[in-house]
Amino acid sequence: MSESREQADREVLVEEILSAFRERRLPALRHGDRKILPEALDAVVARGHLEAAEHAVHHLRDALPRSQYIENLGAVFDRLPPPRDQLRFEDDPARDVQIVPRNDTETVVFLFCGHAHRLGLPLTAIHHWLGLMPASLVYLRDFRRLFYVAGIRSLGTSRRDTAAALRDIAEALGARRIACYGNSAGAFAALLYGLELGAEAVLALSGVVNLSREFNLHLRPAVNLARVWSELPYEPIDLRRLFATTERPPRARLVYAEYNWDDRLHAEYLTGLPTVSLRVVEGHDGHNTVMELIKRRQLNAELGWLLSGGGS
Repeated sequence: MSESREQADREVLVEEILSAFRERRLPALRHGDRKILPEALDAVVARGHLEAAEHAVHHLRDALPRSQYIENLGAVFDRLPPPRDQLRFEDDPARDVQIVPRNDTETVVFLFCGHAHRLGLPLTAIHHWLGLMPASLVYLRDFRRLFYVAGIRSLGTSRRDTAAALRDIAEALGARRIACYGNSAGAFAALLYGLELGAEAVLALSGVVNLSREFNLHLRPAVNLARVWSELPYEPIDLRRLFATTERPPRARLVYAEYNWDDRLHAEYLTGLPTVSLRVVEGHDGHNTVMELIKRRQLNAELGWLLSGGGS
């Protein structure tokens, strides 16, 4: 199936999910829809129609009892904090920088999305948790998908320009404390910019820490890193070396699934650094540790660690 045909079919399914919600009925799935159902539900959530997605998942749980995605998304909805005290936020997927200020705090959290431009969940969903943190939030995307090594497009043409712009944002928000959070490719960026910005803490979920060709040659991240190796005119970055040679590196926690070999190798590469701790999601083998932490009701504890000011 061509990409354009698949996208058209996905849009038809999105409209069917929305119609089923309005009419309070089971979404009708055509032949082949099960394959694109995760992407369609994801699009519904990303556009802010959480109730419609929840309605679909509730009805499809019985129809698709073997779907791990439906089971996981259902667990997310079961644990979703109600829209009550969160900072107001509406995601604009075309923007690579979105600032969500909180007036009663001196803390800012820079949130680095992965290659899918989300944080384990679409921003409209994960914000139900993040928007409760006692901090201003800055959501970030790298549309070039270069692990933020070349910076963020709207903030300049280099990492140095981007770091300077992020410092300016923190100052404008009145922030005296900086924390960084990242998922997947954004985990690397959270650690890197955490060093650049003098952050107090970094929470990195399911990410890479060494961009070198040698380290990743036989690992899945090599597919995405190939663009970094070909497009950037300088050597790939090794975060272990940077953490070891920085005078006051941030405390950092790396979260990874016990049986995800690639994520585990990267996390364990930083073992022994004095400010770094590892958090193993036991019994899990997936790359999306955010969903798994939510299922286990453990995400809030990790966000609490990020802003606690304490140790590992």
